[in-house]
Amino acid sequence: MSIIGLLFASCLWMVLIFYFIFWLFVSFLIDSFWNKQSILKAKKTNQAKELMTIIQQIQLSGTFPSSNSPWPEYKSYTSLMVQLLNYARTFGAHYKEIMKELRAGIQKDFQFDLLLSQLIHRSFFQFSIIAIITWFFYF
Repeated sequence: MSIIGLLFASCLWMVLIFYFIFWLFVSFLIDSFWNKQSILKAKKTNQAKELMTIIQQIQLSGTFPSSNSPWPEYKSYTSLMVQLLNYARTFGAHYKEIMKELRAGIQKDFQFDLLLSQLIHRSFFQFSIIAIITWFFYF
């Protein structure tokens, strides 16, 4: 090979390495800020589990926790649960069946969030593999 060919090949490898590093940086930014998966994932997990635990305690004991106590915020389920408990406290409504449905909804929503985050991570991985294979076939 000539010197120009070697220079061209080395420049292309540098572009490939830069592209891969840039792609990793952009994917991290998208993943952590746009989807907020890696930053808030543990917090969402704990909040969903805490809320399900509170619902289970309400179902088993039959007593209402105080409205002044801090509630874990998980999407709109927390405000819905507080409103339902206030309604049950005020008017004496039956709340155990509603709590079962609410808990099932939180579980399904939490499982969907986990599947969605796994899908996003897998798609980033597949894109990186396809980009690497494409660059290897290019050279």
